[in-house]
Amino acid sequence: MLFFLCGHSLIAFCQEVEFSPFSNWHLKVNSNDIVAAGEDFPGTYETSPNHMRISVRIGAETYQNKMENKWSVEVQSRTRGWNKNLALYARRTGKGSGSRFDKAIKGGEVYREVGRQPFELFSCQGWRYDIPIQFELRGVSVLLPAKTYSMELIFTIIDD
Repeated sequence: MLFFLCGHSLIAFCQEVEFSPFSNWHLKVNSNDIVAAGEDFPGTYETSPNHMRISVRIGAETYQNKMENKWSVEVQSRTRGWNKNLALYARRTGKGSGSRFDKAIKGGEVYREVGRQPFELFSCQGWRYDIPIQFELRGVSVLLPAKTYSMELIFTIIDD
């Protein structure tokens, strides 16, 4: 079983969005995951709490942009050959760093299912660096057909 997450970096009009690392999450489920004969897999798998980090700088380097500019991150998925019993969830596990300290970032601490429709993962104010994101895959089962499943994640930065 292969699970694919992707991110990209965008630099345009004095805006910078960085997703790091540029990596895939490869989840292999094998016989060690079955505790005893007749039992199912655990069914839920998580990445590390900081599997991906998001950094955003919007606008020129001015006090207004670094401290006050409001923006949000939306996420949605695009799948091919995905099984309807599998579900991917995402959450923010930390506040990252930036000029406005802890008060700059809101929402996203609870897992939400990533689907075809975009939803706001979290919102922020000012430039922010290294916001940690964690993912959870639910619904893994011995009843799933043995094949490779993949999902592409699309992150959108909304500049309010």
